[in-house]
Amino acid sequence: MLETMLRNAARRLMAFAIRICPTETRDWAEAMSAEIDYVEGPFSALAWSIGCVGIVLKRLWVSMFRVRATEPDAGSEGTMKKIAKVSAIVLAAASVLFVLAPTFRQGLKMAAGSWYHSESWWSGVLHGLGKEAEAKHDAEALAFVAMRIPKGQQRDKFADEAVEWDPRLTWIYYPLLSHDLMQQPGSADADSARWLARLQAWDPDNAAIYALEGSYSRPQENTRWNAKLDRNLLANSPQWLHAMDKAYSATSYDTYLSRRTVLDRDVMRRYRLVEPDEMLMGIMSYPLMQFSELNLYEKDFLLYTGDDFESKGDFKHAEANYWKAERMGELIQLRGDTDLEKAFATEMQLNAEPRLEAAFEKTGDFTAAKLLAYQIAVLRQARSRLAQNWQDTWSRESQSFDGSMVQLSLAAMGVSLLLVLCCGGYFAVRRLRSAKAGRLNPIFWRAGILGSVFLFISSVAMYFSYAPYAKALETYLADPDPARNRDALLRFWALQNMPSGLLDFFRTPHAKAYFWYAVIVLGTAVIAWILLRHVARLFHHDDPTPVIPNC
Repeated sequence: MLETMLRNAARRLMAFAIRICPTETRDWAEAMSAEIDYVEGPFSALAWSIGCVGIVLKRLWVSMFRVRATEPDAGSEGTMKKIAKVSAIVLAAASVLFVLAPTFRQGLKMAAGSWYHSESWWSGVLHGLGKEAEAKHDAEALAFVAMRIPKGQQRDKFADEAVEWDPRLTWIYYPLLSHDLMQQPGSADADSARWLARLQAWDPDNAAIYALEGSYSRPQENTRWNAKLDRNLLANSPQWLHAMDKAYSATSYDTYLSRRTVLDRDVMRRYRLVEPDEMLMGIMSYPLMQFSELNLYEKDFLLYTGDDFESKGDFKHAEANYWKAERMGELIQLRGDTDLEKAFATEMQLNAEPRLEAAFEKTGDFTAAKLLAYQIAVLRQARSRLAQNWQDTWSRESQSFDGSMVQLSLAAMGVSLLLVLCCGGYFAVRRLRSAKAGRLNPIFWRAGILGSVFLFISSVAMYFSYAPYAKALETYLADPDPARNRDALLRFWALQNMPSGLLDFFRTPHAKAYFWYAVIVLGTAVIAWILLRHVARLFHHDDPTPVIPNC
């Protein structure tokens, strides 16, 4: 029973091999089929048939893509060509079906868009959005534009209109003032003072706002290399000292990053401007707490004067200063939105807590000293963990491999689609010129087959290489607080920056040399191929007998 089944399977495989084999190996396949009954043992017969099918498939592949001056025979519509053409049509149709997948469409849009995105393009988008937002009285969209355009009368006008239409958006003055301060330190004007006053009235217990006030009131004569001179200069700046004292006495902390990410996401979805690179730029360029002001006040005043009190034996006032610095670190730890803020807060606590521990030991409060020693150990571990997590996030999410695969898949799709269109255009012209299409030029139909195969392969590669990006964007957009998932967008750096990096390479002085190296290598390869073809034709003889491949 088993022997009969195996023999029948071997015969069916050989029959299949005869049906699909190219014309030049048909006689060989029939001869191999006749030998199947003389092979001893059913398993040996099955192995014989499988080996023959493998050889036929190899010959089929070679025959399918081998370009000859003339067709091998008059049967151009034979089985092999029918299979090739049907397969090409099926693969091309399957490639088109990928467009129905949202992930694939998004990947095409993001990858293609990364090649034409530019500052002028985005500036035009913002300009049009600003006009539309004013016409619709859309306060959020107007605030979105104001936080992205350069400083000027139009930006200030948009910001004031947005806050006037929706007072809940008063917080947008914080990033605007911070950006102005980064570009031009100490550039306080009437609008800056007015915005700062409105911020303090709207959120009167926010340490971040008072730290921002300190940045505007700090003397610009700081040497930044003579600590003693700078300390004396700041000690004689009552406005700066008053602002920083209010910051360290505040019980709240908010840089409004969470509000910004929610506003960005909602406006970009509403106006169909879901651009991950712009979302990421909005987050990464967002101004955070004025770290320099807090650092100056902590080290040059709280800790410096605390050390002075301690040296004089006044542990009560020393502990009060240390606690004030430590409490600000705890506040930022609890309310901060980013790892950078938490890392800065950790450093603030590690600057103050060892001093507190030493002060408690000197006053005999060993229980409090032990608790602080434990907290110091925890903070040091947290600092190491934050640094490692940040490094792991960048190494994992910012790898260029996925971005390269997406971009290369897009390029391969373009070339493959061009081949398919050339083949289709050639066939259409032939049909228009005569009622019967007749025999197609082998170069064109084989180019169409190659194009269909590689179009399908590149479509599959595009879908799966972009899938992690689509998941990251979906996670970001679905979160009620997108700021918590900002790291999910980091992988878009590799995707969006690849074209600009490639274009930057072509602008380098070495690019021309590499270009001509490539031209020389390509030209040499073409000449070598022509010579080899010419030599092969010299030794080519027509042989009516079919070529029998080794089994």
